Amino acid sequence: MLEHIGMMQRRWEECDTQKLVTASARLDKIEGQLKTIEANEVETNQKLSAQQLLIEKSKKNSLYPFEKIGSGYYYIEHMQKDNWFGAAHKCRQLGGHLISLDNREEVQAIVNKLDEDQVYWTDISDLSEENVFISLSTGRGAKFLNWRDGEPNNAKHIEHCITLVAANMQMNDIECTEKRLFICETNDE
Repeated sequence: MLEHIGMMQRRWEECDTQKLVTASARLDKIEGQLKTIEANEVETNQKLSAQQLLIEKSKKNSLYPFEKIGSGYYYIEHMQKDNWFGAAHKCRQLGGHLISLDNREEVQAIVNKLDEDQVYWTDISDLSEENVFISLSTGRGAKFLNWRDGEPNNAKHIEHCITLVAANMQMNDIECTEKRLFICETNDE
């Protein structure tokens, strides 16, 4: 019987040793897989960072031809004059709208980029109702108006679109079919 117990102990030890070897081999395999996963994770994170940089760069490029001025993004047309409707259309084609002035600070930031001898279209008009000045881009009342002396005057009852006079940062109502330079704005960032 002692022989039998001794034999059983040897088998038990052999079995424990075999289990230990098998478990150790499995653990080594798992550790190898873990190292591969960690290496892949580092590589994936590096690729992700590179992609994020490309996305940021692409966002900046997608705003072209808009440039950051003050707290907004604007495109100022310095060469091609158009009537109010054509200017609004061109701004839409660029992915924006005619400038919708919010406050004096916005005007001051933009005026530094304008030719002071020029007049620029804004998105404001009173086309739907006389002396009710509406923003084309918002459909709401204009947030900021800074009229020149004697304006708005609706001369000859045909002045309904609003310009910004660069030299004095003041506004004037003129005929919508006159050709002027224009400023586009985008709300994208």
